[in-house]
This record gives sequence, C-alpha cells and structure tokens, in this order.
Amino acid sequence: MITELKSIGDIYTKMASSNDARHFLEGLMWSNGRFFPHCGGLSSTALNGFSHRPGLYQCNDCRSQFSITTKTPMHATKLDLRVWIAAIYTVLNSSKGISSVVLARMIGVSQKTAWKIGHAIREMMKEDYSPEIMLSGIVEVDETSVGGAPKYKKGVKKSVGKGLKRRL
Repeated sequence: MITELKSIGDIYTKMASSNDARHFLEGLMWSNGRFFPHCGGLSSTALNGFSHRPGLYQCNDCRSQFSITTKTPMHATKLDLRVWIAAIYTVLNSSKGISSVVLARMIGVSQKTAWKIGHAIREMMKEDYSPEIMLSGIVEVDETSVGGAPKYKKGVKKSVGKGLKRRL
C-alpha cells in the first residue's frame, strides 16, 4: 500500500478513517508480528470491549497495555494518525527539508504543531549511535580557539584592540 501513495490526497482517499491509518502503521511496523516495546514480549492479546479503544493490546508476559504509537514520538497524540502519515510523507518527499510554516499549510495544522511534528519525525529518522561508535581510536582537533576577555597581567601594557575597553 505504501507504493500506492502518490500524494497527500491519496492518504485521505486510501485511508478513510483513523483506524485505516492505524492498520497501515501496524502493517509497516509489525510486519513480523506484534511485540511489546517495553519488555520485548512477542505474545499479546487485542483488547476488545466497550471500554477499550481500537488498537489497544495487552502483553501476555508483563500484562501491560500498548498500541502502535507506544515508545514513539507519536505516543499520546491527539492528532489523527492520517495527519502524522501525511506529515511523514511530506517530510520524506521534500528534497531539501521543509519549514514548519509550509508543513503546517500542507497538512492543515498550526505552525507550532507542525514544528513539533517535524522534530518528532526527525527523531524517528535518527539513527541511534552508541558512544563507542561515535569517537573511537585517535581523535585530533586542530585550530581550537576559546573565547573570553584578555587576562590582566601586572606591568604589561596592552594596545587598543578587541576586548579592551579603554581608548586612547
């Protein structure tokens, strides 16, 4: 289904409701089966009932509840999942990045909301590097300058220049 999405309009026509968007995300993220992100449990039960919202599952190992957005930047969002998918589509298809003002106009939210969504999407795209991988072996730093006011030394006359407050 992801290859069938050619525009933002396709997202809303192919996914008529938020439940369709949830099923779409579940198919992408849980292609090998559902798993609980906290304990890594692979067996879970869908919670169906009057008091449960659609898409809520319970881990059979630790008995905790979770959904497709658990432990993601989309967790506890009030926005429709179709808006998130449209924002992800827009950010991924913009060759040089996209501003929050343009993103807000394209997905129909405020600029502040678009800014938060944009940062959440970038957080989801980030690769997690362990500290050992980032700096290993010999690290060399050249031409480092640290700012600050010139130090006062007794008996040394300084000429007028940057950082000096006296004038001739």
